[in-house]
Amino acid sequence: MLVVGITGSIGAGKTTLALVLEEKGVEVLDADLIAHEVTEPQSPVWREVVDEFGESVLGKNKEIDRKKLAEIVFANSEKLEALNRIVHPRVIERVNSKLKELRKEKPNTIAVIDAPLLIEAGMKEMLDLLVVVVTKEELRLARTAGLGLTAVEMRNRNEKQMPQEEKARYADYVIENEGSLEELKQKAENLWQVLQKKLEEKRV
Repeated sequence: MLVVGITGSIGAGKTTLALVLEEKGVEVLDADLIAHEVTEPQSPVWREVVDEFGESVLGKNKEIDRKKLAEIVFANSEKLEALNRIVHPRVIERVNSKLKELRKEKPNTIAVIDAPLLIEAGMKEMLDLLVVVVTKEELRLARTAGLGLTAVEMRNRNEKQMPQEEKARYADYVIENEGSLEELKQKAENLWQVLQKKLEEKRV
């Protein structure tokens, strides 16, 4: 099995790239979705988050309100570090568990870990190949506006993350996503060819 990480700054298009590759048959492990799984109400991680941040971060159904939590942590570096200390180890544990299952069930597949904080969380050592998606700040601002984030909120989040230029220095493969979806699909096709070759080399 070939394990590939895809990361990038908010609005760069890493998840879009992962979805395009998923259409080609790769197994995508979405770290954000896994974070949702490990923070389900009454789970151990949920309890730790509530202990740290209080019940004010909960919604009507006792689920963690990610918007409320984001407002707290992206305004306070110490709170963000506390949240990462609680959540990251459990997400990594769950990702490792899913990879172990895939290795048994689909040993010849390509598994993609889609994670915004992949490098920061120390997940690079799990990978055979790291892909970093980069794009201009104005494009990232335009894309995140569709997520309901203001320019100030987006910049606050960017400031708390590793700059994309630094992320790119860790990469085995960099994709510049500054064009249309069709252009990204063509770049995904090129990457797909690279990944298939790497998988074949690993089998030998």
